[in-house]
Amino acid sequence: MQKIGIALSGGGFRGFAHLGVLQYLFEQGIIPSVISGTSVGSLVGVMIAEGYEPEELFKMGRSIKFANSIRGLGAKAGIFPTNTLKDFILKYIPHNSIEKLKIPSYIVSTNLSESNLLVFNEGPIDIAVRASCSFPLVFQPLYYNHSYLSDGGILNNFPVDIIEGKCDKIIGINISPISKIVGEMNIAALLKRTVQTAINSNVNHKIEVCDLYIEPKDIGSYGIFDTKKSDELYKLGYQSAKEMHEHIVNLKG
Repeated sequence: MQKIGIALSGGGFRGFAHLGVLQYLFEQGIIPSVISGTSVGSLVGVMIAEGYEPEELFKMGRSIKFANSIRGLGAKAGIFPTNTLKDFILKYIPHNSIEKLKIPSYIVSTNLSESNLLVFNEGPIDIAVRASCSFPLVFQPLYYNHSYLSDGGILNNFPVDIIEGKCDKIIGINISPISKIVGEMNIAALLKRTVQTAINSNVNHKIEVCDLYIEPKDIGSYGIFDTKKSDELYKLGYQSAKEMHEHIVNLKG
């Protein structure tokens, strides 16, 4: 039986679309043998690796206070801790160990102190995911092992390469495409665009590595801190995967 790996990009609250895509894949009998994830992709990834079903995670995500705790942060551009994320992980994955997950997982972060990529495949889940989700200029970098760790998307927002050679086929799910901007940009928009451009600079060539690439249609029209569109995003992800049914069947062989 072929081993299928799934790579999950970052993308903030667009992560609900990840769950929609995964739900359709699960319904077709595609369960990953290995998972890599950046930012929200790392959070979704470890929850799936622990054994939670995508639809179950969607319902959890709609009900927990985690969504409310960071509502509007994109506009404030402040520096916030990631304690709520820690509480969430420890509640639903109490063993807090990457090695104990049911599916091997790779969590991508950026070591700001060393200016290099740091990939966790062992150690505390809460540390790895909090580091991976520390979006620049919004969440505080995480200080761990004498280094400041931040969002994995700074250096690798689409971690397809992390699982190359660890599976037979790779499915890449990208919820952070960069769309064209029309018109003038103010300072806030310019800063946001600069970060997005840097984060997405290493994505295109990785698409070619995927045996199946899924990018939910018009996903770029949703804000990464838009907490009110969870239903739409989930349905968008599910429908986008459903439209690729023939490719999914072919992938299974």
